[in-house]
Amino acid sequence: MVGRVVSAVFDSGTILLTGRLAGVLARRTKQLRSHAWYVALLAAALQVFIPLHLQLSHFYAVDTLLAFFVVLTIFACVMWVDSQRPFLWAGLAGVAYGLAMATKFSAAPLVFSLLIAGWLRWRQRRDFFDFAVDFFWAAILMVFVFFFTQPYALMDMPNFIQQVSEQGSLVRGSLDLPYVRQFVGTLPFIYQGQNLLLWGMGITAGVSAIAGCLWLLWFLRRNLNSSWLIVIVWVVVYGGIVGSFYVKFMRYLLPIYPFLTVIAAAFLVVLLQRIGQFDHHYMERFAWLKPCLQALLLFIILGGTIFQGLALLNVYSEPNTRIQASNWIYQHIAPGSVLTYEQWDDALPFPVGKHTPEQYTQATYMDSNGQSTTGLDLYGDDTQAKAQQLATLLPTVNVIAMPTDRLDKSIPRAPERYPLTIRYYQLLFSGQLGFHLAAQFENHPHLFGITLDDSSADESYSVFDHPTARIFVRDPHYPYTSQQLLEKLMAGLNLPPK
Repeated sequence: MVGRVVSAVFDSGTILLTGRLAGVLARRTKQLRSHAWYVALLAAALQVFIPLHLQLSHFYAVDTLLAFFVVLTIFACVMWVDSQRPFLWAGLAGVAYGLAMATKFSAAPLVFSLLIAGWLRWRQRRDFFDFAVDFFWAAILMVFVFFFTQPYALMDMPNFIQQVSEQGSLVRGSLDLPYVRQFVGTLPFIYQGQNLLLWGMGITAGVSAIAGCLWLLWFLRRNLNSSWLIVIVWVVVYGGIVGSFYVKFMRYLLPIYPFLTVIAAAFLVVLLQRIGQFDHHYMERFAWLKPCLQALLLFIILGGTIFQGLALLNVYSEPNTRIQASNWIYQHIAPGSVLTYEQWDDALPFPVGKHTPEQYTQATYMDSNGQSTTGLDLYGDDTQAKAQQLATLLPTVNVIAMPTDRLDKSIPRAPERYPLTIRYYQLLFSGQLGFHLAAQFENHPHLFGITLDDSSADESYSVFDHPTARIFVRDPHYPYTSQQLLEKLMAGLNLPPK
């Protein structure tokens, strides 16, 4: 609970920094200078309702802390460029960079932002000594703060390097772990971009951010000395690195969300200006249309983002679907019944009120290593032994609990690896295994009677706080023997023995 408060506080700080950064950048941009306050206010307002920020603020996740320190670093870099107190801002950039690195090592590309900021300052002042001293000062503070707040990187350096290397192998797809198999066959950049646009930022803010990035690149062609260069370099470099990963959890891109929000706000204000300045003789009789168009555009972009953010926030107004499923089990399944679940997922039911899971028995069997275990090992390799294990276990089970759809959505992505398990799911969902779907619990983002079906979003967007939970109950007259079940599972399949 303390961690959740910390996460929410830091993300609230990100809102303030985002607005402040937008205001500073706008004041340094000729066409936005007179509307800097509006850019800042709009950026902060959009940032408040960005769906992924709202979601991650409900969890003790490091990504909200990382985003705060990244925005603080970029803000200090922007201030450093033409400040009368460069030593102060360079120092703050170094401290924030060190804190970002200590939070998550993926913040390392911030060095490019520091270099761009130093280069911009050098172009203005033409004083290499001034730049070198400031940059060296920032580097010293970064190293000191990093080791001070992440002491095990120094005290246990071999282990720290090993773990960072393992995480690097994981995101590149070198480590074959079950919870990243959902990314089999997904396209780099396209997958992340789709999730960012539809769910992470929301459609209206996401479209504005993409259009804003194109506008900013066009703007920088003739304004290469602009501090906007620091922002776009971070978005392109970090987004390019993370976008190429095999592992594509949505939260990995959170450190660029605030900057996309700033760009979207600036672009929207530019667009509103252009509409107001549009002058054509056909428009003389319809001058009243211009403020109406401006209001409509603002309403669509800001209103759409608010709607999608509040719709996601609404999932927390209802009990978690795991709890709903647990309540259903306590009310409809007789005590003493035999239940099973899927390994790498939760076992249902959870304790609710006076009810405890001890009222039921979890099906137990011997795994391939001769160890007693529970839960269906569906992520294990498809073999004849796995089919025999399922065929032996299922006739002894009264209930199959699926608190999320993480397995039945990820496993079908690898048909060559999981022909048996895919067959198992096909038979289960069609009622051909002797079980029927007795209850299903869904809680998609919703508001004003409108439901947003996010079942196609990245697994991580729903699996923790609003997954689809299903409960399959054995038919009253179970029709199969183990041998008959084995034949249904193995029909037409040629699997290795073990």
